[in-house]
Amino acid sequence: MLRSGEWHPPRPIGSVPPFEGRCLAVKRKPFLDQQPINGDPPRTWSNFRHSLLRQLPPCSGFGWKE
Repeated sequence: MLRSGEWHPPRPIGSVPPFEGRCLAVKRKPFLDQQPINGDPPRTWSNFRHSLLRQLPPCSGFGWKE
């Protein structure tokens, strides 16, 4: 049974807690890079902190095993 001090009304739609705000900000950042995977990856600090997935180079000789 709820006591009168435990119930809280639902928060307004416009307010977002800090943790959810950080999650939404991270989800908005891109995660794919248009640069193909050729050679070593970039080793700068900014690339380390916000690494992006690079594309596989196109290969015409790829075959599936059945």
